[in-house]
Amino acid sequence: MAGTREQMEEAGKKARENQRIRVAAGLPAFKSDAEKLKDKPTSLRLAITCKCRDCEGTVDPHPKWRIGNCLVPTCPLFHLRPYQEQAGDPMPDALSGTYDGPIDPSDYSS
Repeated sequence: MAGTREQMEEAGKKARENQRIRVAAGLPAFKSDAEKLKDKPTSLRLAITCKCRDCEGTVDPHPKWRIGNCLVPTCPLFHLRPYQEQAGDPMPDALSGTYDGPIDPSDYSS
């Protein structure tokens, strides 16, 4: 975000005020990716992130780690997925026993 220090401080104040309004209305402090996509329906980045979250499930305790360590290298979005910087990071304890490693594409050949 480019701008003067005053502009950045003003943007921060506006963001904190929006969070207070959301919390007062009984909503989470931050918008979900799906809510952000409704605001910006032409955003490819948000569309890819939403699809990856949809694929991994919305109740996963560590969706960013799961997406970064995606099991489906044959997916057309595999190389575009978010959180790739987490690929290879140690598995969170909460996921122990639920991750089998990458899928072998030859398992799906006919």
